[in-house]
Amino acid sequence: FAWKLCRKWSKGKLLQQYKLVVLLRLRDKRVREAKSISDLFYFYNRQIQQTVVLEIQATGGRGVLLLFEGYDELPAKLRTGNSIFLDVIKGHELPTATILVTSRPSASGPLYEECRDFIDQHVEILGFTDENIQSYLENTTLHNPSLLEGLQQYLTYYPHIRPMLYIPLNCAIVVEVYRVNKSNKTLIPKTWTDLYSSLLRSLLLRYLDDHPVHQRQSWKTNSFRDLPADVYRQLCEVSRIAYEGILQDQQVIFSDLPSDFNSLGLMQCVP
Repeated sequence: FAWKLCRKWSKGKLLQQYKLVVLLRLRDKRVREAKSISDLFYFYNRQIQQTVVLEIQATGGRGVLLLFEGYDELPAKLRTGNSIFLDVIKGHELPTATILVTSRPSASGPLYEECRDFIDQHVEILGFTDENIQSYLENTTLHNPSLLEGLQQYLTYYPHIRPMLYIPLNCAIVVEVYRVNKSNKTLIPKTWTDLYSSLLRSLLLRYLDDHPVHQRQSWKTNSFRDLPADVYRQLCEVSRIAYEGILQDQQVIFSDLPSDFNSLGLMQCVP
């Protein structure tokens, strides 16, 4: 979203009231370590950096749009107390600049409470409504009324599944897992852990089908440990990267991984 805004501004298609639009990805180490306004505006040429920063500071940021992308990806200590990010959002620094902050709901709520006196507009993009969920279920099972009926009964029997369907991706996962398991006449998952595990099995089976060097028949059980040795080894590596990313509250940047890294189709490179 933030990147598209920058692209459209640079092409003269949007936000032309601003003379400068700056995208600051808060997951970047250099941005996180910023202590001053000068640290936020990084240029390879230090002389240009000093000139630009002095001009911005002299006008208090007039005509400048700062995009803070991924506020939720900042460490907790930088989202509270004194930090350059809160100083900018509250207008203590660059008081005439326009600030746009993007965040997942987990951090946007606390940010709004912290800065409510300094925020002009708070926009929250919601997921599916009840009507959206019902429409999605009907559209994805359009040619199979019995599948729709079974899926609705399934959600009635396991009411703890339905609240997560407000997230569109989860809705797609439930429909796909139910469809595949019903087609294969295998046990329908009863928990979200089982749903994710079932989806993972389907993705791994697709990978095995797409790579003839591996025989799908060689994976005869539901245990991941019984996968072909090299596939299991790579699955463990993908799992380790994902787990460490969660522990460190960081997104995994695909370009930082080795060029021969095999994600088994479980990780995607987003351009």
